Amino acid sequence: MEKEKKNEFIDRLRMISTAVISDAMDKLGIKAAMSSSIKPIKLGIKLVGPAVTIKRIKKPMNIGEEDFAQYAKIMHETIDTTEPGDIMVIDADGDIESATWGGNMSTAAKAKNLGGAIIDGGARDRQEIAEMGFPLFMKSLVPTAGAGRLVTVGYNIPVVCGNILVHPGDMIMGDDDGVVVIPKSRIEEILELAEVIEQKESKMAEYLREGHKLMEAIGKFKIK
Repeated sequence: MEKEKKNEFIDRLRMISTAVISDAMDKLGIKAAMSSSIKPIKLGIKLVGPAVTIKRIKKPMNIGEEDFAQYAKIMHETIDTTEPGDIMVIDADGDIESATWGGNMSTAAKAKNLGGAIIDGGARDRQEIAEMGFPLFMKSLVPTAGAGRLVTVGYNIPVVCGNILVHPGDMIMGDDDGVVVIPKSRIEEILELAEVIEQKESKMAEYLREGHKLMEAIGKFKIK
């Protein structure tokens, strides 16, 4: 996707909620929302951007220290080589008892102007990350370090995060309601439908504020 078009999509998506995107994708028969177990580090944050994917696994018993050190570099190199606005999407192999993400990684990511991170796994340093304003969504908060327990085995490959398959370049949106994944091949179609729904929702809300009945409003604006 060309940069100008990508930025246009991001700007338009920032005007819409994850709930509206989910409604649009429901109408198209596409599962959008990550599991409700993926939570924001604090309320009031929003992230929109293309996915950079990372796959981690529990450390194999037979892995040597030299190989382990090499695997450990992948995560850090990925952060260092991503583009401003990218969203890190990390599959942590179901491990919620050790932290895949923390304060130092958030500091490095924020310095590079990354758009945020989604962790299907654990994070730590909640207060530090919340205070710096880095947009982070994760499955658990735990003080135990992931170093020595998880290894990064690949990046920019398809991963599963929050029970949703994510490909590199898919558009990620997160807000107080959760996280949705928009397939990169269908962004324009989904966005156009979501904007129609958003307009109807706004008109319906104004109609209800005028004192009209809910069922009357639903029929008038044909929102299901």
